[in-house]
Amino acid sequence: MKNRSSTHKQRGQSAVEVALLVGMVALFVIGILRIMGVDLEGVFCRVANGVGLQTAVCPGSGVVFWDDFSDGIEGWELDRGPNWRIEDGELCAGPGPEHRAYAIDSEGSNYTISLDATLKKGDGYGVYFRAIESNVNGYTFQYDKGFGAPGAFIFRKWINGQEMSPFRPWQPAPAGYQWFGVKRHVVISVRGNEYTAAVDGQVVATAVDDAAHPVPFFEDGRIGLRTWGGTEACFDNVQITMP
Repeated sequence: MKNRSSTHKQRGQSAVEVALLVGMVALFVIGILRIMGVDLEGVFCRVANGVGLQTAVCPGSGVVFWDDFSDGIEGWELDRGPNWRIEDGELCAGPGPEHRAYAIDSEGSNYTISLDATLKKGDGYGVYFRAIESNVNGYTFQYDKGFGAPGAFIFRKWINGQEMSPFRPWQPAPAGYQWFGVKRHVVISVRGNEYTAAVDGQVVATAVDDAAHPVPFFEDGRIGLRTWGGTEACFDNVQITMP
């Protein structure tokens, strides 16, 4: 009986030691992945969504990109502007000249973009979609305080770095609209050559790119963020879902 008890004790100790060893290895691997800039929460959510598991932490199925900036600016290419930073858990830009940033793993065609954004001062901010960042070709939705009076919500096309005139008809903001200091939830739907933007649940702009010249509509590309004209703005909870 004594020998048997001793054997059980040894087995118990071995199991504990193995568990501790596995835990140490897991922590080591997690540490290395974080140093490498891997978004562990994003990886977990992609796996969870892939098997149809929804959690309180992860958004729903169909999500192909998601960033709440809890891991900093990893996953973004800061293309232009000196004042990109993480501030209070959000990605902020400005003040200063034009700022541009593109989500690296966001290539796609038909998708829905959602994000939270706060304009603190300046002319406005834009959300790129179907964008090829080198000598920009693509589109932006712009939350544009500086466009006309009292500002407007507009879609623009970019061709070889040139910002085209807004698609018509654009939607002016209502009189007395509170542009600054309010976190807005922005949703942009991209389907074929038709684009729709909603702010806080209200559709504010639509556009159809039916022009064959100088180029037809762009079919795919990354999403991105933009500020200009001395703007200071902050962004959070950037998400892309596929239909």
